[in-house]
Amino acid sequence: MTPSSDQLESFLERLNALGKELSKLKSLEVRKAETIAEIKAVSTDWLRISEALRAVDALPLENLNFVDSHLKELFQSTNARTRASAYQKGTSNNRVLKPIASFSGH
Repeated sequence: MTPSSDQLESFLERLNALGKELSKLKSLEVRKAETIAEIKAVSTDWLRISEALRAVDALPLENLNFVDSHLKELFQSTNARTRASAYQKGTSNNRVLKPIASFSGH
């Protein structure tokens, strides 16, 4: 089932909120369990969205692959001690957000 534009916008809002929270920590290690849980949840939610977008050829595969790799890396980094600045790369990169936002505008 193709995600609705509301679902994608909601996802983007969560991703942006997470990015803002991480930016407050700058280069400190992320230790707050709620923040790590949200990183995992956002990453997992994206993989579900990506799968649905792939099923209907909604976005070019190279865009989906790029975003997938960023968010998989984000998820995997929750298993190790990671600085907020490293997480931010996966949440604030315009190359990650632009393909999603462009689709949600349709």
